[in-house]
Amino acid sequence: MDMKKCFNKRSFKHGSMATGMLIAFIAVVVLINMVASMLVARFPLKMYLADEGMFVLTQESIDFVAGIDEEVMFIVLAEENDYKNKDEDYRHFYEILTTYQQYNSNISVEFKSLDKNPNLAQIFSDYELARNDIIVSTEKKARRISEGELLSPVFDDFGNFSRWQLVAEKVMTGALLFVTDKNPTTVVSIADHGCDLLALENLLIANNYFIKHQSLVVGDFDSDADIVIISAPTSDFTEAEIKRLNEFLNNNGKYGKQLFYFADSTYVNYPNLNVFLAEWGIAINDDQLLESDFSNVVFQDDRVFQTIAQDNDFTGGFDHGLGRLVFPDARSLTINENQFDVTPLVKTYPTVISRPVTTEEEEWDPNQAEQSAFVVGAAATRTILLETTYDTSNLIVFGTREIMNDSLTLSYFSNSEFLITIFNNLVGKSDNLTIIPVDLSDNFLDITKSAANFVVTIFLFIVPVSVIITGTVVFIRRRRK
Repeated sequence: MDMKKCFNKRSFKHGSMATGMLIAFIAVVVLINMVASMLVARFPLKMYLADEGMFVLTQESIDFVAGIDEEVMFIVLAEENDYKNKDEDYRHFYEILTTYQQYNSNISVEFKSLDKNPNLAQIFSDYELARNDIIVSTEKKARRISEGELLSPVFDDFGNFSRWQLVAEKVMTGALLFVTDKNPTTVVSIADHGCDLLALENLLIANNYFIKHQSLVVGDFDSDADIVIISAPTSDFTEAEIKRLNEFLNNNGKYGKQLFYFADSTYVNYPNLNVFLAEWGIAINDDQLLESDFSNVVFQDDRVFQTIAQDNDFTGGFDHGLGRLVFPDARSLTINENQFDVTPLVKTYPTVISRPVTTEEEEWDPNQAEQSAFVVGAAATRTILLETTYDTSNLIVFGTREIMNDSLTLSYFSNSEFLITIFNNLVGKSDNLTIIPVDLSDNFLDITKSAANFVVTIFLFIVPVSVIITGTVVFIRRRRK
């Protein structure tokens, strides 16, 4: 056979051209695939899977992370493949972690199992480290995040578990705030009298407040703290405890302290606390507020209703459009604005009625009760002139501790945003971050794992194979011409 004639045949030339074009096309596809993979690894191109975004950081986090000017390391106490493939929740955590470093080269993520790196227990001896913990560390400060902190349970009104909310970004960005802040704000939560407000404490921690649980009785009270929280005490405070509260707010005549008081709905008699509050111009009434207009009712319970945040220096910056501000099981407040510097923070709608707790429910007629806009949150202020500047101490009182009920911390309520706005304004952190949990029951884009696998199969296998088959058919047909 004459090889020269064979190579000069029209069919061979057409076939060779088709083959060359096919090879060039495949090479271009492979090159584009490689470049796209490198771009995705370097820049955030994640898909939103919910209204708030499951894998995309909130803009607040992005702006904060971009401004970090010191090296921060996330150390995940696990093997990388084991961590990201453990389950869907851990895949969420992994995506959020790896997204941080895409916005700032000062942030790095390392995976180190405790089994292979036992020295980590000595390096971070202040913590009881466990598998899957995350250590957020700078040269001078560190914070441990346990795996249990990244998901928060939500309970219904009967105390039954309802669903989970994702708080990974809130907790992780809060840890970044903590380790990079040169002057964190200290909050003391009074541990006596059965006080606790876990949801509020978690919100404060996530927004860079340092929480201490201390007693007014045993002498370990930190008078240098910036804020004290009293939540729904189950018994009255002693005169000695009241004296400590007054000394804290007075701060040796310099003021500059903040006290938050969240009332209980069980109507325990607090003579000493009542006198203390009255000296600041606030009284908590022995009543139960009920909403008569069911368009303002939440959870189909007239004890749980929307309220209206008042515009003032304490609430400045609060976005009224974020969601409903809800107060459950609230008691009304009476404020003495004539003799004291007292500012309403929250009022009910004018359709709310008050049932005195001294009246038996069967003897009380709600139709005869007068509707009004009741005060359910207020701030009392004392001011002092220090040389050329004024400083203040403030007593913030809310008519219910249930303002931070687990169900009301979700992103479609504004309770978390409202409270953290007040905290930030009081201590001069008005530009601080407010990171709200993401509810895992939100409306997600309906892309299941099987659907994702289907898309991958199409683009990685079916499309290339189709191109090869088409090219082969064209090659054979042209050779036969």
